[in-house]
Amino acid sequence: MVSRSVARVVNSIVAQSNESIKFPTTNHELMEAKRMWQIMYTFPTAIGVIDYTHIGILKPNRHGDEYVNREGKHTLNVQATCDGR
Repeated sequence: MVSRSVARVVNSIVAQSNESIKFPTTNHELMEAKRMWQIMYTFPTAIGVIDYTHIGILKPNRHGDEYVNREGKHTLNVQATCDGR
């Protein structure tokens, strides 16, 4: 059940990735991204960030041990990317 839900979410993200996840492609876009990070976070050379987090879930009936993190909790590992906005 969980694996099917995860597969649906992943497939949806991949299908929308060309519209949703965009990296700067021109020099102007690159400089603007760097400017935003400098102004907002004093992080002058960044154009975006990637981070991971764990989202707590109830133990799945099947394959529950595959969702145990290093703290012994049932979670999904999530990766996120964002720009300076």
